[in-house]
Amino acid sequence: MKHKQCLILLLTFLLCFLFPAAVSANSAESPGFTVIVIDPPEDLSLFLRLNNGTETEPVLLNRQDKAWEAYYRFFYYPYPAQKKVLDGAVLVAEYDGKSFGCSIPAESFQTYNNLLTLDVDAQVLTNGQPAWRSAALTAMRVLLTLVIEGIIFLLFQYRKLRSWLIFLGANLFTQGVLNVLLTGPLLSSYWVLEYLIYEILILFTEMYIFTHWLRESTKGRAAAYAATANITSLIAGGCLIAVLPI
Repeated sequence: MKHKQCLILLLTFLLCFLFPAAVSANSAESPGFTVIVIDPPEDLSLFLRLNNGTETEPVLLNRQDKAWEAYYRFFYYPYPAQKKVLDGAVLVAEYDGKSFGCSIPAESFQTYNNLLTLDVDAQVLTNGQPAWRSAALTAMRVLLTLVIEGIIFLLFQYRKLRSWLIFLGANLFTQGVLNVLLTGPLLSSYWVLEYLIYEILILFTEMYIFTHWLRESTKGRAAAYAATANITSLIAGGCLIAVLPI
């Protein structure tokens, strides 16, 4: 009975994170929109040219580089009473002595956390992100996690096919869910806290699975493996999120 209650509690926590409810609170302002540029020129700068009827200098967007991608963010807070100047704004790209402009969809200024993708070669700005991007990045991170935790699984002397199938099934589920939840450049500024909470839930979930289903060794070894693998993944995953595209 106790084991069933623990499992129900873990599933309840997972469902809470999979289906969150909206609440209001004070926090750091989210960007109005974020522009993804895949494989950007090294000197690429993006500016927002406002439609205010004057020769006001274009607004330089904040740039953040992660491996082969760059994120450019625009924040509303400098323009609290000038929402109209954002209508008809143009995104200007400058690099290698060249420049071009793209109209920004009007809906990009209606809410926070809008996502756009700029194709520099085609000089095209589109809403959202390429259909393949989220799946590819999630698969990459899950694969890296499987490699790391698989090596630890070997070091704990698990060799039987049944053990490896349990390992694969548990990790595909837990790491798949984790990476889907933490994919995208629009993560909140509190992503580290979210990441820690998710990893703790995964630790207890995998510890339950491995101690009850692995038959190749003792429950103590299974619990020790789950703790070692997840602590290693916690550290490695935090480093990956910090330096790789999300």
